Amino acid sequence: MVAPKFKNDTSLTRLGDHYQYLIALECCISAESEDDFIYIEQRGDVATENESTEVKHHSDRDHKISDRHTDFWKTLKNWVENYDVISSYKKLILLTTSSASTNSTIKNWNSLNKEEKFQKVTEIKDKVEQAIKNRTEKYTEIKKFIDSVFTFNEDHTKDRLIEILDKFHINYDQPLIEDKIKELLKREYFKTYKKKKEFLEFLLAYIWHEGRNNPEDWKIKVSEFNNYAKYNAGLFTSDTAPLPDLFRDEEAEIKTFEDFNFVKELRNINLEDQIQSAVNDYYRTQKTALFLTENDTFFADNLSHYQDNVISTDLKLIKSICELEITDRKDSEQKIKQSKKSYFGAMQLQIKEIKGYEDNQDFFQRGTIHTIVDSEENDFSWIFED
Repeated sequence: MVAPKFKNDTSLTRLGDHYQYLIALECCISAESEDDFIYIEQRGDVATENESTEVKHHSDRDHKISDRHTDFWKTLKNWVENYDVISSYKKLILLTTSSASTNSTIKNWNSLNKEEKFQKVTEIKDKVEQAIKNRTEKYTEIKKFIDSVFTFNEDHTKDRLIEILDKFHINYDQPLIEDKIKELLKREYFKTYKKKKEFLEFLLAYIWHEGRNNPEDWKIKVSEFNNYAKYNAGLFTSDTAPLPDLFRDEEAEIKTFEDFNFVKELRNINLEDQIQSAVNDYYRTQKTALFLTENDTFFADNLSHYQDNVISTDLKLIKSICELEITDRKDSEQKIKQSKKSYFGAMQLQIKEIKGYEDNQDFFQRGTIHTIVDSEENDFSWIFED
């Protein structure tokens, strides 16, 4: 049984975003010149110096698009409205995981010349307008896109539309996201790496970070991408890889975690000022652990060993040492003081590595400590009982 979801659930949209970044990565590793830039969002979903690509990922392997599909008309409308941006491009591509429906008049789109393409879209427009006139409502969604494409004026002329159509290509039947990853990993670029998928995710993180650092001008300089890849390549040629820091800067709201045990314990030992950083570390750690569990078959077991045999052991030792300084078990101030000392001692623990990974992240170790405190199974508390 599928669990219920919010009506505004955007999981598939996020998956589409991830697919878009894979296409950007493919452009980076396929670039012909180190002087090239790969543009994200600002000149289409992904653009090189010569091509602008709109990326459409549909999770349904049997998904079809017809000549009246939103993907086709919205893409064409975007190019019409942004002609000044895309006018210099030699090729405008609609890249889609969908197939062309059997009865689609644009099934063989790429084999048509520009006049034939104009004739096709005009025929589609006329049919849609007639269907709406006959009160067939299902085509009303694309009517606004068609109107934008065919509203001619001194800026947007018939000749300009034909010019756009001449450059417009459709790449049907592209692999779904998991298949795309497998396809990329078979490339010569990844041949020498033992941890191929981890290296791919590492390079994706570089693309994400460039967007985060400069969202108004999100582009990748190929020479800088190549230097970053070469500098870090050695981390992935061995049997270990660095723990990713994709979520290092994620922020969480305290109210979301108010009922979590690790937050309650910090309140109980008067460390309210530590709660925000603790919540952030916990949240970042959980997201990182989920990400790695999905991408590394052995990570869950290695994480359990790290929690139960490495970090838990150190926590108990720190607390035992602090407990020796309590002279009166009924003195609550003494106990809270030593609880605080235990906490800060744990936060300053030397970073311990997780099997299969090197360069563990400081937030991940702190977040793991909060996870242990939050777990009833681990039976660990900062609080000293009477």
